[in-house]
Amino acid sequence: MASGETTSDERPNKLWYLLPILLGIIGGVIGYFVLKDRNRKFAEHLLIAGLVMSVVLSGIVFTAALYALGVFTPGKARVPCSPCFGVGDFAFVDYSGGTLILSNGPREITINTVTATPDNPPAVSFSPTIRLPPATNVIIAGIDTRGDVQLVIKYTSGTGLQKQDTATIHN
Repeated sequence: MASGETTSDERPNKLWYLLPILLGIIGGVIGYFVLKDRNRKFAEHLLIAGLVMSVVLSGIVFTAALYALGVFTPGKARVPCSPCFGVGDFAFVDYSGGTLILSNGPREITINTVTATPDNPPAVSFSPTIRLPPATNVIIAGIDTRGDVQLVIKYTSGTGLQKQDTATIHN
């Protein structure tokens, strides 16, 4: 009989596959060394199964970590450029159906105007329109949901300086 071949009486139980399924590459290596003298081909299959399970489990853990970090949020539309307002006083919170939610930064501000280009159909609206304390959500509604939209927010900082912040929403 050639190396790696066995008779039906010598074939190991398929339950050995639980080792690499549950323990990944470590289980595959354990199964390989235990069974390599009895059935080398089956032992190699356990080693390959352990490698495959390790790759699959690593992918699952990596994806779960991205979900935990908030990179993926099931059921919500996301702005691809988020955080869109990286250099100014605004942080991206959410965007869905033409409504953008931002949070202002660590300083008080007063929003003067918000413009969107292209502005189809009507002009955008924003709220609240009063002096905003730090970390207040700002809602900008009426943003065109087709194509790229350039937003410009003009505001006054707590120190009285006029500022402007821009971003592009990629619909």
